Amino acid sequence: MKYLWRNKLLLIILAIVILMFPTTISLPQQSRSENIVTAVGIDKVGDKYEITLQYLIPDSSSGQNSLKLASLKGKSVADTMEKINLDFGKVSGFAHCRVLIFNDEAGNNDLFNELDYFQKIKVNSNNILLVNTKDSAKDLLSAVENLNSDFYVILSRYSVEDKHNQYQALKTIGDYYNEMLGDNRTIAINSIDLEKSEATGGSGGESGGSSSGSSSQGGDDKKSESSGASSGGSSGGGDKGESKIKNDGKLCILKDNKIVETLSSDDSRRLNWFSKRVKDMTLEINGFSDDTYQNADMTFDIFKKKTKIKVDFVGGQPIYKLCVDVNASLVESRTGDVNKEEYKVNNRRFSDKLKGAIKAQILREMVQAEENFVSKKYDVIQCHEYFYKFKNKQYKDYIAKLPSRDDFLQYVKFEYQININQWN
Repeated sequence: MKYLWRNKLLLIILAIVILMFPTTISLPQQSRSENIVTAVGIDKVGDKYEITLQYLIPDSSSGQNSLKLASLKGKSVADTMEKINLDFGKVSGFAHCRVLIFNDEAGNNDLFNELDYFQKIKVNSNNILLVNTKDSAKDLLSAVENLNSDFYVILSRYSVEDKHNQYQALKTIGDYYNEMLGDNRTIAINSIDLEKSEATGGSGGESGGSSSGSSSQGGDDKKSESSGASSGGSSGGGDKGESKIKNDGKLCILKDNKIVETLSSDDSRRLNWFSKRVKDMTLEINGFSDDTYQNADMTFDIFKKKTKIKVDFVGGQPIYKLCVDVNASLVESRTGDVNKEEYKVNNRRFSDKLKGAIKAQILREMVQAEENFVSKKYDVIQCHEYFYKFKNKQYKDYIAKLPSRDDFLQYVKFEYQININQWN
């Protein structure tokens, strides 16, 4: 007792524990009072909205968490959410929601207002990641079996992006609103789809959709559907093909709250040269020859990419200069015949000709990306923003003379500086 009395801080901590412990053990499980939502899907199907919730059911006996699906249709997002809450007899909790997925039709309808419900119902909804899928958000979520699945591994990159090299720059609801409410009105959202293998007896694509369809019939049907969704998404059954998450780097471009284009994986990768957040890439050079390599197809790992952007007006013309420092490492060289000389020097310094080829290929990809976004008038490289911040008066004067603000990109002169560092 004398020891405790001398350590008054310890006494205070013990008193707090004693006072709080009965309250803590008497609290009901969160899952009994609300659905712990981990992901939301918004599909526009005809004139209806189909909302799919992926929610968590903790299992204290096994220590495992089971993912379930709930899906209903309604005339609006709020209307459908109220139906889901009524069907379950408890509210949907979004404190642990990681991602909101929308299909192309929802993206082309009125995504700004479709997200409004989640802005108002959850204070920190700005941190929820946004993902596009071409056909069905419900089908995509049906393929996610658990929190350790490939899909959640992709999403986890966002939380550690400052410490690790990134292949993609995931965007949040907050990013979306910042762009749509700002002058730019353009954003690139990652697009993830399902890759369906051939079915052996039925359609693998129906594994998530068919069970969810019964949910609108009533509470009993709904609960049986939800139980099946957690296990049927990826494998779906013995006679159905397996659906896999396909994340090949595609980007969905939204401008003025509409999808204007979905870039292929190659076009998206080229656009990443302009991104400060994407630090890790790959680069391919085909048919390269020098004193060591003969007609080699080469693959390089580009990592810890550093990107600097400078803007200026020179002679009245806007100049956008992209400076890129890359660490390049040769990871594969494919030739018709492997010779002894090539094998011995694989770890030697790049020849001047090879460095020149790497620079030329990067420059070629930058120019291809530039031609694409300039011709289609979408600013996903924040060109307007840089000029507005750093050359404000000149930028405003220049914009005022143009017939349309969207014409600005075609008058900008893009310049590129590329520095290559070999890394073995």
